[in-house]
Amino acid sequence: KGSRTGMAKQKRSRTGMLKQKGSRTGMFSINGKDYFHFTMLQLEVEPGLSLGLFKLGMRISEAITVTNKYSTGKSNSFNRVDVVYCKKDPLGNPITIKYDQGFKLQFNPVSQHLEQIEIFNTAPLMLSYRGKKFCTPELPPTYNSLWKAFGPTVSGDFTRSDGELMYHSTYPGMSLLFAVPPELEEVCTQDKDVLPTECWDIPLKSLFLQENMERSRVKPDATVHIDAVVGAGINIQGSEIRFGSSPQEVLAEIGSPENIYTKTDNLMRLHTPNSEEDTGDYFYNYFQLGLDILFDGISHTIKKFVFHTNFPSHYLFNCYVKCDFSVQFPRDCECLVGAPRKRVKKAAVKEKAPVVAVNQSHIIREFDSDSDDDDEPPQKKEQPLVLDAELEEEFVIDSNSSWKAVEAYLGVKGRPFIFNFAAGSTKIYGYPGLAVEVMDNGFLGCVYMFPTS
Repeated sequence: KGSRTGMAKQKRSRTGMLKQKGSRTGMFSINGKDYFHFTMLQLEVEPGLSLGLFKLGMRISEAITVTNKYSTGKSNSFNRVDVVYCKKDPLGNPITIKYDQGFKLQFNPVSQHLEQIEIFNTAPLMLSYRGKKFCTPELPPTYNSLWKAFGPTVSGDFTRSDGELMYHSTYPGMSLLFAVPPELEEVCTQDKDVLPTECWDIPLKSLFLQENMERSRVKPDATVHIDAVVGAGINIQGSEIRFGSSPQEVLAEIGSPENIYTKTDNLMRLHTPNSEEDTGDYFYNYFQLGLDILFDGISHTIKKFVFHTNFPSHYLFNCYVKCDFSVQFPRDCECLVGAPRKRVKKAAVKEKAPVVAVNQSHIIREFDSDSDDDDEPPQKKEQPLVLDAELEEEFVIDSNSSWKAVEAYLGVKGRPFIFNFAAGSTKIYGYPGLAVEVMDNGFLGCVYMFPTS
């Protein structure tokens, strides 16, 4: 908050969001202020749950998909959409999508789930609650109109913000801020928590929607965790996939990919032993897992895993959901030979959204079916880890790891490869069976895992 130093606005072309140009369709006045507007956006407010199709707990990629839905067939729904984030400290500051229609979505920087919706300008919006409108150009939102729409609630309190007296009122899953005019401030000093009748027509300044645990209406999508072991393979909730596995084995374990991409060019051709050989390698893309699996085009066996961190400053932002992975090392791993093994204390990050059980249609799981209790969720059978060997417990690489921590523990083996993109250059550091892509802010963009032999 405050200074925007270090903040960056993501280009629309890289987020997948539409940038509509359109023409202004008219002008209207509210409280003596003139507003130009495009298409009036009609949204239903559900405290603790959603604003229109934007639902608390949804992933950032789902929010961008909803943005495009609102823009389909309309030339002027959103004239400007900004993705605002802190490039220097991406895990300590929220990711925000700001719309010129007067509202913004705030996402947890670690889990990338929607945790708060703020309406900061009601002029371009038409808002309703359970079909009853409380904000239109003809009906400006006031304390009285919102009280009639949402009903009574507990007493609020008065606060000052930037020298302006504000009245703060709360409902389960929703907070309201009303600006008290200077000429009415005196009448507000008689009672510290009740807004006097003289102020019932004061306008709404801001509306916040956040999850309400008591009502349990917000259910974020479950995070699927991937355990990976260098030189061996991965384990996705009991489904084990090793290097050398066939496409049929992968399909049997985790289902069909969302896309299959055949490599048509090899940027590393000059750095490979058989530089003239075109093997026709192909990827299985699991966008909702943040995972790619590369198959050899000749043997049709797995030769690489790619884990995506989905940071906003990365050139592949919004192509994948953030992968929740952890890469472990066998104690006899070649990566650890001669490694300094120094540990760097992790910086404090925001807590992840709670993991809940939801249906994941693209993942096949094995459950116990002999339970007679219909109220209890099925219990997943215990599965062994992907490698029957002792693992290094002191250090793992995950989606929130920094290059500083990786370098301190594994060291640097050779010079990095440089990849140049419109979003900036990245460096790829290689180790036996592992490679990490480092962005210019010191965080990892992708982690690659391949056989050590």
